[in-house]
Amino acid sequence: MNLGSSVLQAFSEGATLAMVFLAVEVLSARGDGLNWASNPLVGWWPAAAGLLNETSSTTLFLSLLALAVLLQALQSLTSFLNQVSVGYFGARCRALVTARIHSQVLRLSYPCASGYKVGDLNDYANVGPEAIRLQIDLSSELLVLLLLSATWTGLQDLGSEIGGRRHGGGSAKG
Repeated sequence: MNLGSSVLQAFSEGATLAMVFLAVEVLSARGDGLNWASNPLVGWWPAAAGLLNETSSTTLFLSLLALAVLLQALQSLTSFLNQVSVGYFGARCRALVTARIHSQVLRLSYPCASGYKVGDLNDYANVGPEAIRLQIDLSSELLVLLLLSATWTGLQDLGSEIGGRRHGGGSAKG
C-alpha cells in the first residue's frame, strides 16, 4: 500500500503541474486560440484535443484550475494513506523488535547481565524499536522524494519540449 500511495502521490503532483502548465498556456494564447493537437500533453488523444479546441478559453481555464485543485486533494489523501501505512508497518515492526530485544535480554546469564549498570539494559531495549521506526519513516520519505524528483524531472523535460515548440525551434533538447 505504501508503494502504491507513493506512486499515486507523485503522479498527482505531476498531473497537477501539467494542469497548471495547460492553464498558463490557455492564458498566454493569442486570440486565435490553441492548436491542442500539437500539444504534447494532449496531442496523443485526438478526441480530447478536438474537445479542447471547441471549448471557450474561460471555461477551459476554470476547468483546468478546478482539476488542479482536485488533484491536490488526491495528493493530500495519498500522502495521508502513505503515512498511515508507514505508521502501521512501523508499529508492527516495533512490537516484534521489542519482543525480540526483551527475549535477548532475558537470555543473558547472570554474570553477563550484572556487568551492566542499573537501567542500562532497559535503555538499550527502549532505543532499538525507536531506531527501527525512524528508519522506516525515513525510508518511506526517501521513496516519496525520489518519485517526486523523477516527476519534476519528467515535467521539466516536457516543459522544455513545449517551450521549444512554442518558439518554433522544435524540441529544446540538444
